[in-house]
Amino acid sequence: MPNPKNRQRCWCSKDNGRERSRNTVRRHKKETARLIPSFPGADADDGSESEVSVTSSYSGDSEAGPSSPKRRRMHTPSPQPAPNPEPDSPSPEEHTPSPQPSLGGPEPQQEVIVNLPGGGPAPDSDSESEDDDADNAARGAQDIAAAQALDAQSAQAQLTALPEEHEIPPSLVDHVETTQIFIRHIREATLDNGKLDQKTIHHLRDPQAPDLNFADTDVRLCMDIYIAACRSSEEVYRGVRRAIQFHFPETEPLSLEAIRKAVAEIAGRIPQKQMTTIPLGPQLAALRRSRDSARLLRYRDRRTKEILRLIENANQGLDEDEEPTLPPDFVFDDIVCGADYLDLYQDHNMGENDTLVSFSLDGAKLYRNRDSDTWIGIWIVQDYDPSIRFKRKYVLPAFIVPGPKKPKILDSCTFRTFHHLSAIQREDQGRGIRMWDAEKQTVVQSRTFFFLATADAVALPEMDGRVGHHGAHGCRLGCPMKGRHRGSGHYYPVHLLPSNYTRMDCMHPDVDLGEVAAYSSSESTDRYLEQLQTVINSRDEADFAENRKLAGISKPSILAGLLPNRMLPLPRCFSVDLMHLVCINSTEFLISLWRGNPADLCVTTTDKMASWDWRVLTGQRWIDHGELVGRSRQYFPAIFHRPPRNPAEKINSGYKATEYYLYVYGLGPAYFRTLLPRVYWQNFCKLVRAVRILLQRAITKSQLEDAQIYINQFVEEYEWIYYGRRVDRMHFCRPWIHTLLHCPSEVLRLGPGACYSQFTMERAIGDYGRDIRQPSNPFGNLSRIIERHAQLNALYSVYPELAPSSAFQPSKSDLDLGNGYAFLHPTSGTAKSILGRHGMYLIDTLGTSMILWYGRVRLSNGQIIRSAYRDSRLSNPEHRVTRNAKIKFGGQVRFAEVQFYFRLEGNNNWSPKALVSLYSEADPELFADSYGTLYACRYQGDDGLRIINITDIISLVSMQPMPPGDREDLFFAVEKSGLEDVMELLDDGNDNED
Repeated sequence: MPNPKNRQRCWCSKDNGRERSRNTVRRHKKETARLIPSFPGADADDGSESEVSVTSSYSGDSEAGPSSPKRRRMHTPSPQPAPNPEPDSPSPEEHTPSPQPSLGGPEPQQEVIVNLPGGGPAPDSDSESEDDDADNAARGAQDIAAAQALDAQSAQAQLTALPEEHEIPPSLVDHVETTQIFIRHIREATLDNGKLDQKTIHHLRDPQAPDLNFADTDVRLCMDIYIAACRSSEEVYRGVRRAIQFHFPETEPLSLEAIRKAVAEIAGRIPQKQMTTIPLGPQLAALRRSRDSARLLRYRDRRTKEILRLIENANQGLDEDEEPTLPPDFVFDDIVCGADYLDLYQDHNMGENDTLVSFSLDGAKLYRNRDSDTWIGIWIVQDYDPSIRFKRKYVLPAFIVPGPKKPKILDSCTFRTFHHLSAIQREDQGRGIRMWDAEKQTVVQSRTFFFLATADAVALPEMDGRVGHHGAHGCRLGCPMKGRHRGSGHYYPVHLLPSNYTRMDCMHPDVDLGEVAAYSSSESTDRYLEQLQTVINSRDEADFAENRKLAGISKPSILAGLLPNRMLPLPRCFSVDLMHLVCINSTEFLISLWRGNPADLCVTTTDKMASWDWRVLTGQRWIDHGELVGRSRQYFPAIFHRPPRNPAEKINSGYKATEYYLYVYGLGPAYFRTLLPRVYWQNFCKLVRAVRILLQRAITKSQLEDAQIYINQFVEEYEWIYYGRRVDRMHFCRPWIHTLLHCPSEVLRLGPGACYSQFTMERAIGDYGRDIRQPSNPFGNLSRIIERHAQLNALYSVYPELAPSSAFQPSKSDLDLGNGYAFLHPTSGTAKSILGRHGMYLIDTLGTSMILWYGRVRLSNGQIIRSAYRDSRLSNPEHRVTRNAKIKFGGQVRFAEVQFYFRLEGNNNWSPKALVSLYSEADPELFADSYGTLYACRYQGDDGLRIINITDIISLVSMQPMPPGDREDLFFAVEKSGLEDVMELLDDGNDNED
């Protein structure tokens, strides 16, 4: 949670950064000021008439945030070095050429500038006698003298903004020492030792405004051709160039090599070869070089300030010892709503010029049937609005590690990327790199903050340094729960103590699920550092193996080399990936469990599958079930990018995460109702209810509480009905089941999981992979594709007019309704009389059946919904149904089939309408039994006709018929998850890891 208004960090030697009440902080400041004459009094931070602007060199102080252009306030430092120093510099605004003293350093000295209305020493706001006035005057004189002495010091003695980082003693374990070497080099990173050429370094340190006359030059023609042909062969560009030279001899278009050089000159891309690394600094510098792009980057800071105002208003009148609370109606809809981000923002005085980035890593197979592993890293710029943040042109490539084999030491592949990030964090004594801001028309300094590192369960241990998920302490969030084993080194996260269990090292009692759910990785920082130190200090390999088992840590994370006060602390910069956890691991396992597949379940000889009453997807029933799932495709609109294929035929052929989600969590509550015994079906419905909440892009506090309740109930019931305290079924307790318990608290900490899932990474892999045109050299081709992608992204940021337009362009027959809404063809063209029941209803309701009707509508969210009138014109009888909508009606959320859209002829002021046929309300029994996951309703046809406003339509949905053997007169709704940006992806074997 952010610091409440009436609490501050106290940097006295006793508290050393702890949060205390404002009165306590003032008292400790006074006591410290009596001991150190040059130390500022309590008025320096409380807005009294005498504001003292101090630049301190204490190791471990907290930096002053900007208060005004003329005066700066100070967060008072401790007179003793803090054990974990986190000094910070205020968020820099426009660059000023005159150097200013910076923070940190070994000597306890201060630069004190006293701002007085009439000159002279500053009066103490708490003084009540002439003696106090005299003391304050003397103290002010001492402060001025100290400032003058400091100004006289040489440049080498000037203070630095970089925190002191403790030395890393070499470990005696080779595995650990290898990572430590990388960390040492990353801590020593600068732009000068990062192997960038001098021209690139010069652009980063002395940015210039872009050439605004670029669009008027002949180069623009060549740029347009290069962009249009970027996914084609090189010969396409050369052929177009020859055609231009033939028809326009006076024009000399640039050669392919020259245009590539021009693009690189603008974009500033200097990739490192062997494995291709795209440095982050030049990519970030390009983002602010146009007004549009710079304006988009203001979102994070603007939204953060809105949230802080909301929280402040909700906690007005709060006693100083009470914890602040979120407003009752607070909605988590982005990472800026998370407590960890808000703490990072406030603790380090982040501003609108600063940049927040996250890193994502994953491996992929370029070809299914041959060795073709490749590893790709990307940067996600968190300053953008979530509605555009994950789109192709806003995702920045970081590197590609070519295959065909998996890298043996992944740290060696990520090293160059994080070395460069460390360099730009430490640049200019921690003030960051300089950028040209086109909106401000000046050079600004931007600090780069690191937020999250995400990967799947295979790659994440390589980055966070923890043991795999089958270790004794295998929780990915580092909770203290220990697993249980069956006599081998393979541990399972079993919460209930097995019956007749004799493993003495795992005899701990039943784990309290409430305590596991209440654990937050925010609590793990101190515990992590202590355990990591124990692992590093291991005397030999045997001692290391024991310490690793007890701690759940195998090595330090390479991220430890980044600047500590420019990142979310370790291990809090790691979280849960919902894509693999929910959409793949859980779904794959449940289907295997219900099929009773011995190969996937490692069935023991003492556990007879004949006793599994949940084993229902077998033989002909599995084949029929698969065909039913395959037929559901017709009822999924095209915007549901990947409707599930027949699982009986395709589940082992690259089944995608979106297919698994729609199959298990979309169709599952209805399709499994008549297959699974009731106790298993209801247990599954609790999981569905929680997962649907967790995958939303906007989650309320009450929904989070519901999700936690249903997860706790699901996990407890699951272990009772499937595992049943049997040692030979301990392997049914998979890591994803335990990890689910932590997911709601991660939303409180970091915002909705949909905002930092691996879907963005998987889409990037798909985008890059589709462009491969050289099967004989796929890795070299892919490296060139990623380099070109980075160049074009930078080009679009500097010159937005070059970017292919994705904005909606209505045709002549379409009607733009404003605010993102539009009527789309087909249309009647002129007002016509509607016949039949629809016409009679219009006459009864509106007094006329003469209307101008349209077949489709575009909503403000970009979704296009057809209508029954539009679909009646389609010749394909198996067309996908795209006319069902979720709407607001009578103060409720209902579902309806759209008949057509219309407006009255000659009445342009009349709001556009839709004629819909309402589905009935949900069947109460099915809705209650399924815990709200099965909204089954009856289609009412003409009996449900209603007229609604276009703005009452919320979204497009799928209405599926109930399966055979159930209430076949009912339809049930399936909605998209919050992961709207999912596209068709490459086959990726690593997705199928638990």
